[in-house]
Amino acid sequence: VQAAALGRWPFSHRYCATAIDRLKADGAKVIAFDVIFPQAELALPDDVRTRLTAILQSLAPDSGPAKDLRAVLDAPGPDDAMAQSMKNAGNVVIGFALDDGDAEVRGGAAPPFVEDWAYGKINPRPDGSNDVGPHEIGVLPPVDQLGEAARAGGFVNVQKDIDTAPRSETLARQFDGETY
Repeated sequence: VQAAALGRWPFSHRYCATAIDRLKADGAKVIAFDVIFPQAELALPDDVRTRLTAILQSLAPDSGPAKDLRAVLDAPGPDDAMAQSMKNAGNVVIGFALDDGDAEVRGGAAPPFVEDWAYGKINPRPDGSNDVGPHEIGVLPPVDQLGEAARAGGFVNVQKDIDTAPRSETLARQFDGETY
């Protein structure tokens, strides 16, 4: 698929929902997104929703236009569609980022679904150490609705050399006593 055919970037989560549905129908064993979905995609901008709600209140409740407008306002949003497709597929892996202190957008505490994606606690070595990767200071998770619908998740951090070229990758990172 040519990216231009999908419209603006980031393209709508509705496209992701359609891709998930098609991949699952074609027999995909695992469907993985190596991107982060940190913000909800609104079906309607808040100012448009507010204006349409005001218009709806001025209409007779049982009129055709009022019913049509109510259907538009109550229609599932792009995140609803993507989350439902993820749940139906049951095999979608989604990305999140771990903040090592130099992120443009700072991470925070891990929501429960991200904690479920951790490898777990690493038992200390005989010398008392258990460093298996860098220690991160926060998590930039996907929006809750998508994170909760995912089968699993993985960090999508890219380790860059001094010239910003990615040549190696850290396979494990630590945050809040957990290893990812």
